[in-house]
Amino acid sequence: MASRIQELDALRGVALIFMVIYHIVVFIYFFEVGRPDLWSGLWIIIARIAQILFLGLVGLSLHLSNRDYLEQIRRAIWILAAAMFISIVSALVLGEQFIRFGILHFIFVAILLVRPLKGYRVLALLLGVFALWYGPHFKETAFAALMFSPWDTFYLFPWIALPLFGLFIGESLYAKKEAYLPRLKILEPLAFLGRHSLLIYLLHLPLLYISFSYLITLQIL
Repeated sequence: MASRIQELDALRGVALIFMVIYHIVVFIYFFEVGRPDLWSGLWIIIARIAQILFLGLVGLSLHLSNRDYLEQIRRAIWILAAAMFISIVSALVLGEQFIRFGILHFIFVAILLVRPLKGYRVLALLLGVFALWYGPHFKETAFAALMFSPWDTFYLFPWIALPLFGLFIGESLYAKKEAYLPRLKILEPLAFLGRHSLLIYLLHLPLLYISFSYLITLQIL
């Protein structure tokens, strides 16, 4: 594995913070504490920033990693296990609206599909452009319907464009796998969050659910 690049870990940390903020708002909506508009305005902007950073960094990290394809598959299996955990827990809480193909499911598939393109940055760019074009058509397919949950759905198209573009950016701007910025103490808290983003993602959702449930039981919310 290549050495960590602090500025990229920090970007992942920013994405994580934005994601947690958005999920707090989602729980406010879910528990009917308020009625924020989750699908427009400020909240969807925050969500999109988190999603673009997370998924773009998936492709960029595939460029930086020294793992071969089989090693990437082994790593991806852990992400799949985390995704299935989210599906099972969400099924218990949401019923038929459970998360079928959320961001972790998507990242698992993206690693399998994008890693073979390492070293072919122009092809990755072209496929990313195609994915953006095909996205609206894909949403009309039966396969897309099987993926759908109102709470968290990442269709293969157009979202696969982001890790493809991330791979292109990585191979274009980080060809030497070296940081642009020196290590900065001010970035270290964000970089720490970025290095542990999967664990924090898995922990923060049940913690938010338990916290909201407890506060509502106490009639604080």
